[in-house]
Amino acid sequence: MQGNATLTYTGFAWSTFTSNILPNFTADYTVLANDCTGTISPVDFQYVFAIFFNGCIGIMAGVNISGDLKDPSHAIPQGTLFALAVTFGIYILLFTFSAFTCTRDLLIHNVNYLQ
Repeated sequence: MQGNATLTYTGFAWSTFTSNILPNFTADYTVLANDCTGTISPVDFQYVFAIFFNGCIGIMAGVNISGDLKDPSHAIPQGTLFALAVTFGIYILLFTFSAFTCTRDLLIHNVNYLQ
């Protein structure tokens, strides 16, 4: 955090969006509590993708109810693709709204900013 910068919501602001839209991977401060060495691990695209991937892959658990469906060969692929599309859409909306309304310092330093 820079000096006395405050962690704030800006409302929908184009300047906030343009400052957040390009990648700027920083250190993962949450690892310090679990790391005995005291080093701060850098975050990269793979780390961020791993969070997104788990959110979408959990949908596959719905395939386990195939015995309860009337036409499983039609319903499972259709339902799985629909669930993935809805989840992807919600993630994109969440990312976009966060980029428009939250300063970069808030996104980096406040892991509970959505609460």
